[in-house]
Amino acid sequence: MATGKTEKARRVRQNDLRDGNLRVKGENFYRDAKKVKHLNMYKGGKAVRNAKGEVIKAAYLQDTKAPTARVDPNRRWFGNTRVIAQDALSHFREAMGDKKDDSYTVLLKRNKLPMSLLDEKDTAESPSARILETESFEKTFGPKAQRKKPAAVAGSLEELAQATNDDQTKFEEKQDLNATLGLMGGVDTDEFSAEAKEFIFSKGQSKRIWNELYKVIDSSDVVIHVLDARDPLGTRCQSVEQYIKKECPHKHLIFVLNKCDLVPTWVADVLFVNMVCLLQLWEIDFANYCVISFWNGAVACCAPFWSQRPGGLGLYELNESETWLFRSKRPYIRTTASCFPLLTFQAAWVKHLSKDYPTLAFHASITNSFGKGSLIQLLRQFSVLHQDRKQISVGFIGYPNTGKSSIINTLRKKKVCMVAPIPGETKVWQYITLMKRIFLIDCPGIVPPSTKDTESDILFRGVVRVEHVSNPEQFIPDLLAKCERKHLERTYEIKGWNNSTEFIELLARKNGRLLKGGEPDETGVAKQVITDFNRGKIPWFVAPPQDTEERTGEDKKAGYKRKRAEREERAEAAEQAEYEAEQEHDLLPKKQKV
Repeated sequence: MATGKTEKARRVRQNDLRDGNLRVKGENFYRDAKKVKHLNMYKGGKAVRNAKGEVIKAAYLQDTKAPTARVDPNRRWFGNTRVIAQDALSHFREAMGDKKDDSYTVLLKRNKLPMSLLDEKDTAESPSARILETESFEKTFGPKAQRKKPAAVAGSLEELAQATNDDQTKFEEKQDLNATLGLMGGVDTDEFSAEAKEFIFSKGQSKRIWNELYKVIDSSDVVIHVLDARDPLGTRCQSVEQYIKKECPHKHLIFVLNKCDLVPTWVADVLFVNMVCLLQLWEIDFANYCVISFWNGAVACCAPFWSQRPGGLGLYELNESETWLFRSKRPYIRTTASCFPLLTFQAAWVKHLSKDYPTLAFHASITNSFGKGSLIQLLRQFSVLHQDRKQISVGFIGYPNTGKSSIINTLRKKKVCMVAPIPGETKVWQYITLMKRIFLIDCPGIVPPSTKDTESDILFRGVVRVEHVSNPEQFIPDLLAKCERKHLERTYEIKGWNNSTEFIELLARKNGRLLKGGEPDETGVAKQVITDFNRGKIPWFVAPPQDTEERTGEDKKAGYKRKRAEREERAEAAEQAEYEAEQEHDLLPKKQKV
């Protein structure tokens, strides 16, 4: 017998005919309170109308008739609500000026003071505040008014040329910012005609992608700007940074230099080494130069092409018969007692970018990552600083194929985002849970429009899929200019080319990529070379700019070394002259000796 029939018979036998829902007095016999609430949910939220369609009862929060409001006749309504003295305002302005430009200072709580009072126009250093010093009221208005002299833009041709260059730079920055604001839904009052460009090089600038970026920025408390360590300034979206600084000043922005394994250690990593034990390796010979670096807690020997910085820290010249390596797992390596101290130094790009925002070096890898602990610790600090929030969201933005999804997979230590070595794999934004109070947001790659970027720059930054590029041979000369000749010779094992055409022909014949009649496949070989360039097979990087202070210090050191060398040369010359004089004195006959 079925279970339902048995239960029904039990209820009839025990005179228990209730179905679990209470009946409400006055309701329909066939509807209980639960069913009535369910039907009222469908009926609710709408205005009640009569047969003529007139609104008898407005919907919830839709009534246009407001009750008569009465204001309490109190003089406090017409007085100042908050008053601040001028000296207190000046003190607050000075304190904010000291901390505003510090990239490692976080504003936790804003005062109710209007921040517009802290603008430069109210300070004594602003041009508007010093107008009475140059043009007094008596000399401008009244009977003693003097004729106003025309204000000259420049006093010489050099100043005029410099002013023209500055105006051109400001115009280009304004043009890029207006284009970015136009894509992000802002107001673009200036209409500039864009340069004619192939459609494939406009990837990353569609409305769909910028709408995704807007959602990520709007939903994030911390924005991580992922940069390519090989070209940080080229993959930096400065127009987006200005937008965040202007429209969302309460959001935190940090830089992450990804792919730092593709550049020398002195470019992207931060070394903290006190004492290094050397291991001697036999039967293997590298180049004459070898770079030493710390990698994920283990010391490793880096690639030979990382010796591009002659005389830099961490660069050691080796003999041809011996090579030094660190912590290798090969069985024929034995330890020596040689130890030497290394000084601590900071990477150039990290030091340069840290002036604007906090910067971290990172290597995205699920099994062997670098910088993961530092990034997680930084995110934990942000979560601790914002204790008033239940959780914080961290958004990842940047150029396509810079490793945003790979960093998220590294932090989670498993594959939670789709990754690929081609741009455009991430289509929409995605929420990922890192911890209980920290959420990660993945964003598609964006390419801010810029008047300075050429088609070669866009292609070499990995924005465009190489297989969709027509006539890729035209970009090979720019590629050869970015790379050193010895790196290409070591990578492809070819020598003796004078231009890009000969390089493609030699590589095509070496790899056997020939067309009908023995002609080299220039298009296919060019696409392969560009792919190797973007994926890190060909070593290249943009050298970081050198600061003026560092340059001055190095010039002073060079001057000291030069003066010391001159003193040593003079001392050696004096010793040599004295020695020669003694030799001549010894060779003289005894009668001529004094």
